Amino acid sequence: QGMNDLLAPFFVLGLSDREIYFCLIQIIRLFLPKTFADSSFFGLQCSFRLLRLILLYHRPQLCRCLDQNNVIPEIYATSWFVTLFSHNHSLDIVFRLWDCYFTLKDPIFHFFVAIALILKYEKQLFQIDDYNIASILSPIKINDINEVNELILTAHSLLETTPISIRNSLKKIAFDGAECTKKMLEDLQELICLEISAEIVRLI
Repeated sequence: QGMNDLLAPFFVLGLSDREIYFCLIQIIRLFLPKTFADSSFFGLQCSFRLLRLILLYHRPQLCRCLDQNNVIPEIYATSWFVTLFSHNHSLDIVFRLWDCYFTLKDPIFHFFVAIALILKYEKQLFQIDDYNIASILSPIKINDINEVNELILTAHSLLETTPISIRNSLKKIAFDGAECTKKMLEDLQELICLEISAEIVRLI
């Protein structure tokens, strides 16, 4: 599931089968290490719970609005996280976004691109009837290169204003350590918010 979308950009580049296989392994290792790790997709489900918690931190009112209307990330963000936005997007958009991902080499940045895309529709989501919220979010996509660049800038800003302790928790749960389990997923579902620990700010 999602593998064809992940493979397509590399085929277009005219790479050999061996090179394509190597690229696929690298992109999964760096950005999707737990997404395909188990048949129950606990890793993917944990990513969705983490996405919601990040949205809760940055936009609590919007997060509550989605919660109250049962608009969970599975409804609108599945392809974003399974294919790193390669599904249903033109190759120039995919290449620009992936170029940013590989340059930064920070896997959690993808979460903030997803949040940035949701926030583009924040005003519209508050203006429509509640029962239409899912219909607005479900089909959203990145439309062109200019929008990609805008999302990247917004994602950088969101990342930089996220406490280091939250970033570390996000990386640990989604990318490092053991595979995600049902117990880990249940624990995330019960969290009121991501824990913020005291951080020392160095003033220059």
